[in-house]
Amino acid sequence: MIMSPEIPRQKILIVDNSSDKRALIVSIIASLPVDIIEAESGREALRILLHQSFALILLNVKMPVMDGFETAAMIRSRPRNRRMPIIFITAYDQAEIDLKQGYRLGAVDFLFTPIVAEALRSKVTIFCELAASRSGLEERVTEQTRELEAEIIERRKTEDMLRESEATLRSLINASSGDYVAFWDTSDDLHFTNFSPTSELTAAAKGVMETEKPLRYEGENNKIWFDYNFNPVFSVDGDIRGAVLFARDITERKEAENARLRTQKMESLGALAGGVAHDINNMLLPVLSLTPMVMKKLPEGSPDRQKLEMVLMAAQRMKGMAAGILAFSRSDEGEVAKIDIFKVYNETVGLLRSTLPATIKIRDRLDPDVGMVLADPRQAELILMNLASNAADAMEGKTGELAISLSRETVEEEQAVTSGKLKNGHYAKLTVADTGCGMDAATMQRIYEPLFTTKEKGKGTGLGLSMVFGVVAKVGGAIRLASEIGKGTTFDVYLPLAN
Repeated sequence: MIMSPEIPRQKILIVDNSSDKRALIVSIIASLPVDIIEAESGREALRILLHQSFALILLNVKMPVMDGFETAAMIRSRPRNRRMPIIFITAYDQAEIDLKQGYRLGAVDFLFTPIVAEALRSKVTIFCELAASRSGLEERVTEQTRELEAEIIERRKTEDMLRESEATLRSLINASSGDYVAFWDTSDDLHFTNFSPTSELTAAAKGVMETEKPLRYEGENNKIWFDYNFNPVFSVDGDIRGAVLFARDITERKEAENARLRTQKMESLGALAGGVAHDINNMLLPVLSLTPMVMKKLPEGSPDRQKLEMVLMAAQRMKGMAAGILAFSRSDEGEVAKIDIFKVYNETVGLLRSTLPATIKIRDRLDPDVGMVLADPRQAELILMNLASNAADAMEGKTGELAISLSRETVEEEQAVTSGKLKNGHYAKLTVADTGCGMDAATMQRIYEPLFTTKEKGKGTGLGLSMVFGVVAKVGGAIRLASEIGKGTTFDVYLPLAN
């Protein structure tokens, strides 16, 4: 992120007892138009803050004598510093640190080491631009105040009203430290807003005016997460005049938190999947070793020998799938190569016809000219096998139809899909659609979570779709999901074509 050229230089305070860590932070943000002040302790930082203001304070949590939380509390105890943004930098794991305490002390964010340089530069840039915007607003307010004072001299009768207007504007500007601002007066009328607040926000503002206490919480609106910060606004006489809201878009932070949780779950899934694959291999060993021995005793063309050949083929495929699960559990790429995806899925459909219940009609339309995909063939097969197995379970106990298609598709613009983002490019699109029971919205939101299943106990592990998600993510693909209760489910899997 590059700071706008018209933004004046801003001051940043770095507080850390380690000179090496301070030097690292300085090296990351030195390219930005900022003046950097360093403090090696909380006490030194407090002395500096007696005489200077900063666009942002980068504060280490773990310091001797006075740690970051204590330093933040002292900073916030001084009225002139109460709205100065603080980002805590810590080597603690999120599970080891009290995030709520940090936010209560006024932190606007946390950065966990090792520091991601681009993330730090982006955050510093944002707060410098906010500080510059606030400074510009304050200058405009000061100019308006001078004009109001001139009118006061000429119109003594409007003195009280002008004072209250000035107090209201100043409270609004002082509360502004983010993306969206709104002000409600005591009649619930909306003023000074740059967006359209919902009825829920209006009700919250009314509650703030009734209690005369600040309110802060996080909420979601149209898939965008906001940090809502309400403050009561008082007149010069101390009477409640309204409530001001500052709303900051924290979707990026929420997505980062969710991505971290997904990564942790996938790591746990990997360990579990590895154990499952080893168990499968152990159970397949007698089948793979004894079946050929029995086949040798049967004449060529014998019906029993043909049946055993099908058993052996299915066992070998299962062994290949177990190997794919093992490769997935190790988070490696497997035996990645350019594969004819039509050939892989054409063979898989043939296997499905012999294994799925007769009550399920398979209708396939596979384009033989789709092209090559860079992937492990066993993991590619794993995608269709898992999706088809889930579709069969969704149609259990009734006659149903399973539609499988493979086609080539070009995506012109990046799109949001259930698995994340579908980037522009050329894809082999695998579509698996069933006429089963379907899913509600709540289930669809959790469908890729490891160990999440809607099946009865003993009928599902909750691993299948998690592995599908992981395999597709590895090759740079994406998944689109559509489902409706009682009408069925459709998965569109996009696998990038190899150049």
